[in-house]
Amino acid sequence: MAFIELPEHTAEWHAHRLKFIGGSEIGSLFGVQPDWADSAYALHHVKSGTVKPRKNASKRAIFGTKAEPLIAEMVAEFRGWTLRKGRYATDDTTPGMGASLDYEILDPGTDVDGVKAGAVMVSDGDDDDDDGADEKIEVGKVMRIFTGPLVGPGVLQIKQVDFSQYKQAWSFDEPPEYVLLQLQHEIACSGYKWGVIVCWLGGNDMRFFFYQARDKVIAAIRARVTEFWRRVRDKQAPPIDGTASDEYVVRELFPKLVDNKNAPLDLTGDNELPDICTQLLSATANRLAEEKLERRLKNRIREKMGVHTYAFTTGYILKCQVTPEKKPRHPDPGELIGGRKETRKYTVTEDMEA
Repeated sequence: MAFIELPEHTAEWHAHRLKFIGGSEIGSLFGVQPDWADSAYALHHVKSGTVKPRKNASKRAIFGTKAEPLIAEMVAEFRGWTLRKGRYATDDTTPGMGASLDYEILDPGTDVDGVKAGAVMVSDGDDDDDDGADEKIEVGKVMRIFTGPLVGPGVLQIKQVDFSQYKQAWSFDEPPEYVLLQLQHEIACSGYKWGVIVCWLGGNDMRFFFYQARDKVIAAIRARVTEFWRRVRDKQAPPIDGTASDEYVVRELFPKLVDNKNAPLDLTGDNELPDICTQLLSATANRLAEEKLERRLKNRIREKMGVHTYAFTTGYILKCQVTPEKKPRHPDPGELIGGRKETRKYTVTEDMEA
């Protein structure tokens, strides 16, 4: 395995990553990427150079990058580890497979079993208690997926997650599949034998997930990466799907349209296209029917609730959120002031206590 020092988010870093399948991209080769990530089809066109990468500079990503060093500092303090900012690691056995590590755990210290205290306790630094002792607070929850000591250095991966994300994607208190694949990918590239995913949950809770290298998973990752680059060389793009990344790629491939109404393109030789058209019309009809049904059911609820904004029935809670009317006023110089009508948003939720 090879390591290089490469400052993140620089032009050199971005150019280097285009030559590799990274840890945050490996889920796409297994079809389990999150909504914000590129699909395998999009990755094919980005890595082959036919389209430029999408810009994903969301507020969440920006804040996450800024907060990551502080989280790593707390992890090192709470666990007693010696950390180093992660380098770029490449897998010598698989060309085009690399990973930009968050951090490397150089020395797990006395925390050699990975289950230190189960929930780590630290002082809150407040000496105002009557007994003069600092109050102890819980700072971490540990989930260990293997037995045995932590041998040698390891990979540290940091994920900042809000509570709604955790509830939806981190089922049964385990990271989603694309995160697990990312860790195994990074373990393979680094040559280390174990790694830990630190989930910084809701800004005030820390959870640790320990994993050792999984040989079968790593072999599958290497095979997918090898096959990906073979398809890039042979110009065999994977099938397109319905993701936003694929829509972006198609727009980039055909940025300017031609008005050829008087000379339409003849696609009668495409045997697949008629079936695609049939499926699209069917999907559109079903969607319109569902939307019509949704509007009818909401109107029935509006009728039954009448003037009331809250109601309940067997197993359900009904609510109407009202945004009041805003009448326009005379604008000050340079202002554009418009009014709005009153809106009413009806929602139905299951009554979990019923």
